[in-house]
Amino acid sequence: MSDASLSLADRAPLYAWLAPLFAREIELDLWEILHKPEIRGLLAGLEPEFSAWIEDPLGPERQEECAAEFARLFLLPGGVPPFASAWMDGNREQLGAKLSTIVLRSCEVLGRQPERAEPWGNLALDHLALLLDLTSGAALSSDPLDQQVAEHLDGELLGEWIFNFGSALEEKAELPIYRALGRFLQQLHTDEPA
Repeated sequence: MSDASLSLADRAPLYAWLAPLFAREIELDLWEILHKPEIRGLLAGLEPEFSAWIEDPLGPERQEECAAEFARLFLLPGGVPPFASAWMDGNREQLGAKLSTIVLRSCEVLGRQPERAEPWGNLALDHLALLLDLTSGAALSSDPLDQQVAEHLDGELLGEWIFNFGSALEEKAELPIYRALGRFLQQLHTDEPA
């Protein structure tokens, strides 16, 4: 699978299921999604250790392990910040303001609010989960203007940094799920055949 072989319309549903995995810790609802045969097969094909890892039930120990990895990767210094402004070239503060403006204008055009309901809570406007969700929703719309917004978000925001984010995630992740997700993001945004 590669960016060259998948259109944005093809990637949009993938963005939709990826978004919650970067917004919050893996809990029962996400665990059940990861067990779906098509998703399980995809992730196992990207990370061989995923097959054995997903076999264990999501008990308290496994849930704590997932929560610790999520925090280490996405919340703590030295991890893999899920923010566009952390990966794009330029002054981070100025970039954050510019990206926030782009996202707010996109939300306005799409008739959406950037804030998400629980359990996501409020995310920074340049957060990967919000950008994936917003791009997916716009791309899946039948409105040509929404689709234009999706193309802009995908090309100008996600396309700028998501490959590098995926590469860093693959490198820093300890759990097979996050290594697989890092590889998947890279494959979604590369011109190299998978």
